[in-house]
Amino acid sequence: MPFFLISHKDNDYMKKSITLIIASALALAACGQAPQQNAANNSASATSAASSAELSTGAAPAVEPTVLTSKDNAFRFNPDASFTDKSSESSLQPQDVAADSITLLQYDENRNLTLTAVQNGKAKGEVPALLGKIKTQLQGDKALSNVVIDDTADRRIDYRFVRKDKDQNIAESCFTVVASDNSIATICASSSDMSLDDVHDFLTRTVKVGA
Repeated sequence: MPFFLISHKDNDYMKKSITLIIASALALAACGQAPQQNAANNSASATSAASSAELSTGAAPAVEPTVLTSKDNAFRFNPDASFTDKSSESSLQPQDVAADSITLLQYDENRNLTLTAVQNGKAKGEVPALLGKIKTQLQGDKALSNVVIDDTADRRIDYRFVRKDKDQNIAESCFTVVASDNSIATICASSSDMSLDDVHDFLTRTVKVGA
């Protein structure tokens, strides 16, 4: 693989680890759509996330942009380390999520840390009811442990948990937000090498809602 090498096991982990299915399934159901087949979208290449900073020019080495914005402008990411854009690599995209729905996909090899943002479509009906469904599903999922759901705003829910994948404990922390036009966006950070508290701290420090 370009840029860095990871084992097949780690590759499988990265593809499955982002639990956006919870928010995705509810959002798609809310707007009356059926989940798109991942295989049909594997050939689709997601474009790189837009950057608010320009690369340096001339003979000086290129400088990493300091802020990245998801393609739908739902989230701003200020990297705290060296991240690599993986938005065009279908093998690293979360399962059951269409490639063109992925608005940001960044990976930090040193911490085995993945950050993925997804546009979930538009919600129909009452937003509090939709967020309530997400909360209920999280609380009732026996595959998850250490579930924490923070007090939410009217159009946002923050949650984190640990889940088991084969012999790995995967810590994940997510934001799901509903914009004023009822478009739903979710961003999750996940790692099998970091603690849940550390993953949550990373997400809250580096990601802001809105462009």
